[in-house]
Amino acid sequence: VEAGTRGFWMDYPNINKLCEELGLDEDDVFTPFTNSSFYSPDGLEATAPVFSKTKLTDLIPKTFPIPEALLDAVNDAVVPQLPSPLGQVVATFPLFERIPLADRASMAGLLLATIDCLGGDEVVQEQYDRMTAHDLFVRFRLSKRLVEDFVKPTLLVGLFKPPEELSALVVMELLYYYALAHQDSFDVRWIKKGTVADSLVAPLAKKLQTEYGLNVLGGCRVGEIKLEQGSSADENDVLKASSITYQDFKTQETVTMKDVDGVILALGCKGMEGVIKSSPDLARLPVFSRAASLKGIDVISC
Repeated sequence: VEAGTRGFWMDYPNINKLCEELGLDEDDVFTPFTNSSFYSPDGLEATAPVFSKTKLTDLIPKTFPIPEALLDAVNDAVVPQLPSPLGQVVATFPLFERIPLADRASMAGLLLATIDCLGGDEVVQEQYDRMTAHDLFVRFRLSKRLVEDFVKPTLLVGLFKPPEELSALVVMELLYYYALAHQDSFDVRWIKKGTVADSLVAPLAKKLQTEYGLNVLGGCRVGEIKLEQGSSADENDVLKASSITYQDFKTQETVTMKDVDGVILALGCKGMEGVIKSSPDLARLPVFSRAASLKGIDVISC
């Protein structure tokens, strides 16, 4: 198992650029873009196609009569990039295994809500932010079957919480990014072998160490961060990091690093909470105490 995400979507230009700068062949790092399947306790509900590679012939039922000449003409043709959400509807229409057409059609209400919300001003978006996603689905008449068997599982995968605990605004922003912004945005590929750390982070760390003299301390955990007042008159009211204490798990030693120039806290909720608890100087500052109180969910991808 590995903590974190191993899926890499089509619209990840920074990852693509990283591979280029590190000299990594993307075909060696990632699998091809693959279908995403949605399951309920009753079995397979729907399959999201690889939008960028879906062929017109994939959308035609095998039992549907079609002239051979026409079939040959469109045999290798890819589904055109139609405006969202029309493109998604066309490409996914034959891939819903169990959800009836009437239930799928109720998704139109969510489209109207998304246009109203994300196309509105800040006041409108604040109104949606105060509403739960569950209330949103009821107001715009999404069917219970569609919500329970498709939308809710999608939110549990994407945001790790059920509709009752999510802001309607956040849900629509998620749907906009992954489904409406561009029809192939949902295309996803995976790390081919090993882990994200082995495939991407380790080559990046090596480059930073060899080319920029960066010292990467793996297997260490930050403990206390101490602060002090600025030394000059201009910095008298400015707090600066003075030292960092960390534990080296390899040597089992506790090390204090002094005369630091600065600290970047690139941490998740649990990590931030641990550092703030160990750092009284940080805990006294409201911005850090609030950050340490943020809710987070531990996720393991297998």
